[in-house]
Amino acid sequence: MDKTKIEYIARKINILDLHEKEHVCKILLAHEIDVKQNNNGVYCRFDELSNELIDVIHEYMVTTLK
Repeated sequence: MDKTKIEYIARKINILDLHEKEHVCKILLAHEIDVKQNNNGVYCRFDELSNELIDVIHEYMVTTLK
């Protein structure tokens, strides 16, 4: 796993607006990743994600946050 991309995603995910966060959730759900919801929001474990999926999410966030 690319720890640099994971760190970027973890640091920047809260900068996204609600619509953009929803898009990330839809990407995860489309790849059959079980997202869990608690009082603080939605989460998933990075170790459940393939390198390809991390690449997709990272690229989406980099593009969105330009």
